[in-house]
Amino acid sequence: MKKNKKLNVWLLVPVFSLLILLLFISGGYAMPNQQKGNSLIWKQVNQDGFGDVNNWAIWSGMIVFNNALYVGTENDSTGAEVWRSSDGVTWEQVNIDGFGDVRNADVSSMAVFNGYLYAGTLNDDGGEIWRSSNGINWNQVNANGFGSADNNDAPMIAVFGNDLFVATLNDSTGTELWKSSNGTDWGQTNTDGFGDSNNAAIWTKENATFSGFYYVGTHNFSTGAEIWRSSNGST
Repeated sequence: MKKNKKLNVWLLVPVFSLLILLLFISGGYAMPNQQKGNSLIWKQVNQDGFGDVNNWAIWSGMIVFNNALYVGTENDSTGAEVWRSSDGVTWEQVNIDGFGDVRNADVSSMAVFNGYLYAGTLNDDGGEIWRSSNGINWNQVNANGFGSADNNDAPMIAVFGNDLFVATLNDSTGTELWKSSNGTDWGQTNTDGFGDSNNAAIWTKENATFSGFYYVGTHNFSTGAEIWRSSNGST
C-alpha cells in the first residue's frame, strides 16, 4: 500500500507542471524579461509628424505648462509648429506655422518663467524668443538674434534664480548668454564665446545648479567642450 501511495504522488507531478505552465501563459506570473502590464512596451501617441511629414524632428522643444504638454517641431518647409495635449494623446496645434515666419524652422528650446511659456527658434536671420501666457497667443520678446544674425539659434532657455537665460548658437564670434528679469528686457552676461569663438553654443537645457552656482557646458569642436559657472548669472 505504501508503494502504491508513493506512485500516486509521482503521477501528480505532470499535473502540477501543466498547471504552472497554464498560469504563466495566462499572465499569472511574469516571464523572464517581461513585466506585468507590458510596461516595457512603448506606444506612439501622435500621428507621424502630427500629420505633416515636414515636421521631421523634435529636438528639445518639449515641456509641461498649465497642466498640458507642449511639443515644438522642426519644419524647414512651412515653419516650426507647437502642439499641445492635455491628456498626452490628443493633440492640437497652438501656433501659426513658424510663428508667421517660415524662416523660424525649429523650436529649439522651451522654458516656463513667471507664468509665461517661452520658446526659442532657429532662424537664419537671427534666433527669436516667443512667449505666451495661455499657450495659444504668442508674442516675440527679443530682437532677432538679439541684434545679430550670427546668433541664428536659441538652443537653451533656462531659469536661474529670478532670471531667465537664453544662450545662442553663434559660429562667428562664439555663443552669447542673455539674461532678463522680466522676459522682455535683455542684457548680455558673457563675453562672446567666453573669450573663445570656438565655444559656438550652449546646448545644456537643464537648470544645472550646484552649491550656489549655475553651470553651463559649451560646444567646442576645436579644443573640446568647456564648463563655465556663475554665482549670479552675470560674472
